[in-house]
Amino acid sequence: MTISFLDLIDPEIVIPRVGAEKCNIFWARMMLYSTGKAAVGPATQHRLNKLLSNPNLFEHPQLAHDILTEIYRWISVSSPLKIDMSTVAGQDQGRVHGHHPHYGAEDSAELLGQDLHYTAGPVIKLIHADPLSWSVRQIPSNGVGLVFDESPCATGDFSRVSVARALVSAGSKIDIHALSQISSELFPRIVFHGSCWSRVTDITVTWEQLLPKLIRHLSVLNDFGVEIFNNYSVASDRSARLGSLGVEASAESPNTRKNRKAWAQRLFNFPNDGGDQRCEWHTKIEPTRGRVHFKVLDDKVLVGAIVEHLDT
Repeated sequence: MTISFLDLIDPEIVIPRVGAEKCNIFWARMMLYSTGKAAVGPATQHRLNKLLSNPNLFEHPQLAHDILTEIYRWISVSSPLKIDMSTVAGQDQGRVHGHHPHYGAEDSAELLGQDLHYTAGPVIKLIHADPLSWSVRQIPSNGVGLVFDESPCATGDFSRVSVARALVSAGSKIDIHALSQISSELFPRIVFHGSCWSRVTDITVTWEQLLPKLIRHLSVLNDFGVEIFNNYSVASDRSARLGSLGVEASAESPNTRKNRKAWAQRLFNFPNDGGDQRCEWHTKIEPTRGRVHFKVLDDKVLVGAIVEHLDT
């Protein structure tokens, strides 16, 4: 299975409601979102093109020039969507519920419904939005999440990476191959050894049970591993700190270190990170099965193996 992320902008961010075309607040808010990863969906782009063809859209020519230049740069760089717009315009693909435009067009929910419909495929869709425009914090649709990264009004953790992880954890169609493909986006501070995914299926836990636990363990290592290992030098303190975050972890026992065969199994080669590295620290997905072997090196976490259990 192949899967990827698609970042879409909420139409409410780029299409003003009637009478708000000359509202500087609307355009200033839009500019906050133009530096992110989000693309303009096909139905929204069609409406935006019509809007921007109005020569009287802005009262101040210089403002018009600056904003139009930015919008078109944004669309041309970020939008990967190539769709025949004659098949999109005017079609009703259903509105997205819980959406209440703040400054944007009154039919933004319908536009978003079209954008989502015409970007079907093996993708996880992340909608970059203004939390003031939503009465919900989760779209009741498989594989679609709300991201409030760019908004100064956001509360709670609705960052892109957190929302993406939550969607993947709940994704019944995410298999181990798909997870390995998107792992660098979900866990940007982790370097995965080339073979680390090959033995995940040996773990004797059902995939439905394993996936959310594995996401949790890798998330803690990514988000807190470097800080914990840099701030604590005693093994028990490191274990306690990881444990406080819901992840049991420890270094190897003296007996395992004396076992030459077992000790060799913890050695992994990372060509771009110093060559051979000993990943003796491991998280415990379950008490007797499921291990994530890792090493913290400078500002990153090296993951050597995700296995049922190495020899001890």
